Amino acid sequence: MKTMIHDSAVPTIGILIFHGFLTNEVLAPIDVFAKKDSRGEPLFNVITIAKEQKVYDSEEGLHILPDFTFLNCPELNVLVVPGS
Repeated sequence: MKTMIHDSAVPTIGILIFHGFLTNEVLAPIDVFAKKDSRGEPLFNVITIAKEQKVYDSEEGLHILPDFTFLNCPELNVLVVPGS
């Protein structure tokens, strides 16, 4: 499992991943919340979370390996749950 840098100074947004998730409902929040401020500093930690550390397939065929599982996920401020 890869190690992610987690900045505790900014809120953490988790995006739930599961088989059959809708690609746009995962990629759009990543695109919006991963933007940096005018100084180039992150405004949020944006991570993906799933039940297990394995590849999940979207309804449209995108394959994603989550950053964290339910067992090792950092504390979240927001959880985004995409449709399916």
